[in-house]
Amino acid sequence: MNNFEKRQGEIVMGVDTKPFSNNLKLPKKNFMVADVRFANGADDEFVKSFFAKFPEGAIDFEKFYGYSAWNTSANTLGSLICASVVRFFAASYNEVAFKELQLVRFLDDWAYQSKIRQALKKLSKEPNSFHVKTLMLAFENQLKEHFKTDFKVEYGFPWSRFFEIEVCVAENSKAIKCAPFQLKQADGQAREKVSNSTFLRAVQKQETELTELSGSEFKIDYVERPEEKPSEEAKEETKEEEIDAALGMLFEEDRPGSSDWPEY
Repeated sequence: MNNFEKRQGEIVMGVDTKPFSNNLKLPKKNFMVADVRFANGADDEFVKSFFAKFPEGAIDFEKFYGYSAWNTSANTLGSLICASVVRFFAASYNEVAFKELQLVRFLDDWAYQSKIRQALKKLSKEPNSFHVKTLMLAFENQLKEHFKTDFKVEYGFPWSRFFEIEVCVAENSKAIKCAPFQLKQADGQAREKVSNSTFLRAVQKQETELTELSGSEFKIDYVERPEEKPSEEAKEETKEEEIDAALGMLFEEDRPGSSDWPEY
């Protein structure tokens, strides 16, 4: 769903685009929805109109192959197409796993990014799991009606900032698969160590979800780059570049003050 003209909107920075026309007709064939009006967040009016198109608000999961409004247009399309293709070619379609994936997308892209994130920043200077759970509860209850399923949710902030949230979803009869975690600012070596473990957890989580969705074992190939130690000459060049950049920012008259920058 491309609903912007000339440029894409941005919710946090207040870049608006042409409003949704409310002229939505769902296709009779199988379909998926890429919501790309805004970068990193759903078009609220579109999502509400989308839900209203189904009898009694219940999504038709026979034809619905996925939704995404995740981050950039490229991330939205890439994640959406991947999930839809896996479902289409799955040897054994796991509807529970597919619904969990879609719940994560609606809770993250729609509820949190387009609605809750801004409200949360007014309540606290730092991300707070209790606040986000309280604010997200109404959206959880609404999605239970649209999905005709019961589930439990936990939230975490992996990088201790408002920009991204971890949404962990499971049926009420199951334990939450992923534990929310916090990544605090640390010295470079400690932070790199935690970052590497976070990356591995993300890969393993993705492998598990795709395996459940497709009905066959799914493995993701990745390469860990060896640590490269810069030469003394490279260190000196980097230092000079950093000094030049700092001086340039210091004497640039049109540079906005930090109070004018959007909070991520």
